Amino acid sequence: MFKKILFALLIATIITCLAQAQTVDDIVNNMNKNKGSAEAFAKVQNWKMTGSTSMMGQNIAFVQYFKKPNMLRLEQDMMGQHIIQTFDGKEGWMVNPMTGSNEPQPMDSTTIEQMKRMNDVFEGPVSNYKEKGLKIELLGNEDVNGTNCFKLKIIKQDNESTLWVNSSTYFPVKMKSTVNQMGQSMEVETSFLDYKNFEGINMPTKIVMLAMGMEIAMVFEKIEFNTAMSDSLFKKP
Repeated sequence: MFKKILFALLIATIITCLAQAQTVDDIVNNMNKNKGSAEAFAKVQNWKMTGSTSMMGQNIAFVQYFKKPNMLRLEQDMMGQHIIQTFDGKEGWMVNPMTGSNEPQPMDSTTIEQMKRMNDVFEGPVSNYKEKGLKIELLGNEDVNGTNCFKLKIIKQDNESTLWVNSSTYFPVKMKSTVNQMGQSMEVETSFLDYKNFEGINMPTKIVMLAMGMEIAMVFEKIEFNTAMSDSLFKKP
């Protein structure tokens, strides 16, 4: 019995040491590798995501468009109104009839940055982190709902986020960050769920966000790559 206990302790120690031996670059490299091959990503020039968002008893249908290098478009149907947000790489615009006007209005820098973060669903939150000016620190390992995860601190200028990465699959599991919304700072917890493979690329098909006691769930029902997508789609509506 003593030998069995000793053996179990040794195995646990070895696993812990191996986990601690991982560096930030090791983890990021494995995240990129397990998300999909470089060849698969290189083939993708644009992507379209169709799904719905559930929040406060409302179900909001949406379509997201992305085109390399940095063009974005989001369309949402909410309470019978069609809302459009576009970013052509330089300027951002919004048409929101719920504000009482159907005329395009310039988007502020905060909203544009939030739109850009939608791209993380495809590329991952730490891909090309050095080029993005991010710093990452490994804070050790932590259990998240029964899953052993690497805990990473992501630093961008004066803003910090925490990311938990599955230590077996290297898929992002959860992220905590602070965002500014209408001048108010709030902590947002995001869970990445139900990973599926699309043409060699693994992506979460469900994202659940918790902020100020409110839950927002996004489900991607369809993800398409390299569809016909003109640059004019991302211009001022």
